[in-house]
Amino acid sequence: MSVWQIIIKEISHRKLNFCLSLLAVAVAVGFLTGALSLLKAESEITHWLQDQQQAEFTRKIELKEQEVQQAGAELQDAVRKITKGLGFNILILPENQDLNQLHLEGELSETFPEEYVTRLAESKIVTINHLLPMVSEKLNWEEQGMEIILTGTRGEVPFLHRVSKKPLQDQVPAGQMVIGHQIQQQLKLKTGDQVTLKGKEFEISEVREEQGTVDDSTVWINLKEAQELLDRQNLLNAILALECNCATLDRVTEIREELASVLPGTKIIERGPPALARAEARNKAKQTAEESLAREKIMGEALLADEQGNRKQREQQLSFFTTMMVAFIIICATMWLGLLTYNNVRQRRNEIAILRAFGVRSYQILTTIIGRNILIGILGAFAGILLGIVAGSFYAEWSSVQASAAYEAPLNLQSSDLRDGSSLLLVFLLAPVLALIAGWFPALLASREDPASILQSEN
Repeated sequence: MSVWQIIIKEISHRKLNFCLSLLAVAVAVGFLTGALSLLKAESEITHWLQDQQQAEFTRKIELKEQEVQQAGAELQDAVRKITKGLGFNILILPENQDLNQLHLEGELSETFPEEYVTRLAESKIVTINHLLPMVSEKLNWEEQGMEIILTGTRGEVPFLHRVSKKPLQDQVPAGQMVIGHQIQQQLKLKTGDQVTLKGKEFEISEVREEQGTVDDSTVWINLKEAQELLDRQNLLNAILALECNCATLDRVTEIREELASVLPGTKIIERGPPALARAEARNKAKQTAEESLAREKIMGEALLADEQGNRKQREQQLSFFTTMMVAFIIICATMWLGLLTYNNVRQRRNEIAILRAFGVRSYQILTTIIGRNILIGILGAFAGILLGIVAGSFYAEWSSVQASAAYEAPLNLQSSDLRDGSSLLLVFLLAPVLALIAGWFPALLASREDPASILQSEN
């Protein structure tokens, strides 16, 4: 009778011992396979959660950046509207112009050459826009019997090195006149009326709306005609400009520094500080929004790093706990299998003695017992791996549902994602080895016992 025939007959004769031994190996292999699946699942979920957190953080930052960009665009638009509504707020004057006279009487008495505006337009100055040359004088409109401020203007002079902008003030054509609201109210003039100023006829082309400023008492005509009437050919009293919002908080100083290099012998004053103060407030709001974005980026990255560190620490703790638990189960299963093998050998002492008496050698007895354990190890490995795969499938499905619910995003974690072929092969080879180790000592004892002593003790 061959060794395998003896093993099969022994198994059929002692089914309970075989089943308990098989259960010990299956439980150990099942726990080991399940632990590997668990660790693999946790690793996959950790990476998925990190990707979701990174994506969520990126979306928040993108939304915040869009808000900052929108705030910046709204700021630029608001500043443009503020400054356009304010009108020309930079006044470039001759250096010797008496500002007290200007503020008290509204008069501009000093002049500089008209070519200054051309020189300024050809420069690369960046702190101002919209150049409007003018002459102005307070005079008595004898034909109408009232005092006015006569202002002569031409079309805005564009900067040669910039894209042309829509003018803030249209040119007054020759022979036409634009009058302020207060003049219209007193003289009852209307568009299309013909009037005479210093002996020269003009047609009223526009009546300005009430401004609440000196403009309500101002008359505008073409620059060349005003220069002739005021005897200031090729001279200007001032150049009006609009400051650029790109200037720093100390705008006037910055503009003065740029103008000094282009138009020496001039000075500037700024008009309309309340409106510009609002622009500064909006600049501050934009700066605050950008600082808030930077802080949110730093805080978000720190939170991501902390969360990733915590997940990694939990993963390491789980790995350590699982390793200890599996090691304990494998040791217990090996000891259990060893005790069952020893008990099986003790129960078969007479059988082994009879086989020895009939000439079966010791190594054959040893091979029979160890072969039975190796068979148990192989069958237990199959059963345990199958059990671990089934448990891993349930865990993968449950984990996918939990993680997807937390982030409202699909996590398609399949049981195949939790299986590692090389690891399963190692587990499959480990089970028979542990079964061999568990059965080695009992098999060695049984193979070395003297059959005569056993049979004699039974008698």
